[in-house]
Amino acid sequence: MKKIAFLTLFSILLQAELVDPQLKAELKRFENIFKEISKKRIGERESIIDTIKDPFVYKKEIKKIAKEAKASKNGAKSKKKKVLKLLAIFNNKAKIGDKWYRLHQKIGEYRVSKIANGYVILRNRYKKIKLSLRKKDANIKIISH
Repeated sequence: MKKIAFLTLFSILLQAELVDPQLKAELKRFENIFKEISKKRIGERESIIDTIKDPFVYKKEIKKIAKEAKASKNGAKSKKKKVLKLLAIFNNKAKIGDKWYRLHQKIGEYRVSKIANGYVILRNRYKKIKLSLRKKDANIKIISH
């Protein structure tokens, strides 16, 4: 008996809520929203979508952005200075870094001005640099007959 009375009371309350004008207006508004959503929409062509930049940021990009921000914080982008290391001298040529150079050839902002026994002189307008062979870098032994 209690269950029947509870169900009757519950159904009366439910019908009363549906009759409420504010509730009806709210339901109507949601019905209109669902109608608009269910309409077929035409999007962009795939060729245009393919040209759009990926909106996600990846780990490599984050590191690159952080590096650029740090460089801009310290001023202009910092350029890495090329380390000039004399590795060998042979037949009036000098191996500096991974390339062989002759007299008067240009290396960055310098020119080879002298190739001597055991050292090379590089010059530019303002500076003179002497590169020497180091004994621990000399892995080549010349054996004469």
